[in-house]
Amino acid sequence: MTTRATTFAVTGLAALAVPLLAAGCFKQAVVCPALDSCGGNLPVGDWALDPQHPSCSEDLYTPPVDPRLINADLPPARTPPPEPALYDWCDQLVTSPNVPTPSPADEKPAPSTTNSIVARLPTFAFMTFPIGSAVLHYDANRNYVLSTTRTGTYSLDFPAYCMRAFGAVDTKFDPNGLAGMTGSVCQKLEATLRVLAPVQYRNIACEDDQRDPPGQNGCICGFDVYDRQVSAGTVILSGSDMLHLPGDNFPEDTTFCATANATDPSMDRLELTGADGAYLFDREGLRTLSLGRVSPDCTNGKQDLGEDGLDCGPACPFVCPDCSNLKQDPGEDGVDCGARCPMACPTM
Repeated sequence: MTTRATTFAVTGLAALAVPLLAAGCFKQAVVCPALDSCGGNLPVGDWALDPQHPSCSEDLYTPPVDPRLINADLPPARTPPPEPALYDWCDQLVTSPNVPTPSPADEKPAPSTTNSIVARLPTFAFMTFPIGSAVLHYDANRNYVLSTTRTGTYSLDFPAYCMRAFGAVDTKFDPNGLAGMTGSVCQKLEATLRVLAPVQYRNIACEDDQRDPPGQNGCICGFDVYDRQVSAGTVILSGSDMLHLPGDNFPEDTTFCATANATDPSMDRLELTGADGAYLFDREGLRTLSLGRVSPDCTNGKQDLGEDGLDCGPACPFVCPDCSNLKQDPGEDGVDCGARCPMACPTM
């Protein structure tokens, strides 16, 4: 899907196009039409999405990666691998039957009423979820910092065979027991996933699949996604094009339109589109951003429009911590938690 015409030097391709067009083979319409590309001056300052200025993304399905094919042939760059025909969630779970409970040395081991669900973490596959917030900062020296956040709620379906074929059974829930060792199979699965899941997958909750017979059911697990990406670099202007150079990564070409309101700067607008059909700022699926100028108060103890967290982000002197790196960064009250992170730290 492109927004600019492409010329082929090979005449054979042009000849081939005629019968294809005659047979009704047309290019798919662009889902996210390009925004205005009027150009303008370098948009120095801070810009953010608000409800009146949304982003536009295209849904892309990325199939789960089959862990059995680690050394298989790799697809071309930027092309998702084909989904294996025989792949399912059962390849990502290992359920065990009853495990003996430790007993005193002078007694015989007693059979346990618990069993575990040991998970090789499932791939949390879903459609590309949209950019829910974006903050973009330009300074007079042609430097920029961009922060984008994707959010969404999704579900995984674990079939009954997957959950129970290898011995996992429902047991009585013990609130003092180890996570994933007691309760229904779905409670065990939920507890295990909560321990193993990367931090961007949150609020995991599993319940019985009501379509299955009681006691022989699979599990439906819901989860929220919170994924923040930050990139920075320099920018080069040429007419209506802005070439963003994010450090050592590939250049990101963008068309833009920056308009100013002489009487009310809050009405200034910045429209960005990935040039030549490229994803905008190399965010998968993202095509356009329509932004408004913001001036957040970075000292009021609140998360204003244009801030990624509490008084932090590209528009503030304080950069928000990375709330997904399994470390306690400056500004965090614990590991990936606290006032400047989406997740509050647990209370003791």
